[in-house]
Amino acid sequence: MTKRIITLILLLTVLNSCKKDSSDDLTVRYEATTTSSTGFQLISYFDETSSQVNVSNAPSSWSISFKNQKPTGRWLRITAISKNPGTVTVKIFYKGSLVKEETDNSYADAIYTL
Repeated sequence: MTKRIITLILLLTVLNSCKKDSSDDLTVRYEATTTSSTGFQLISYFDETSSQVNVSNAPSSWSISFKNQKPTGRWLRITAISKNPGTVTVKIFYKGSLVKEETDNSYADAIYTL
């Protein structure tokens, strides 16, 4: 009986040590939505290497995810412009949590500093 308890404790210790550390999760997710049925004229964001990327003619609901390669000393940004009048919402998720959200008419811009 004692051997089983010791084995169980060792097994639980090993399994617990294998858990992923959330501080290692550097995932970035950008989302943009608009009430305009014609979608976005332009979405602009900074990617995993801090390069600006422009997406033209995106649909009314758009998103992208990537692993951040520069975890400190930079910022994340997304800008979205709808083709026609409508409410625009942009969101920035970092390490699985919503860190910034902005909503406005026809245009929205969100910036989050790491």
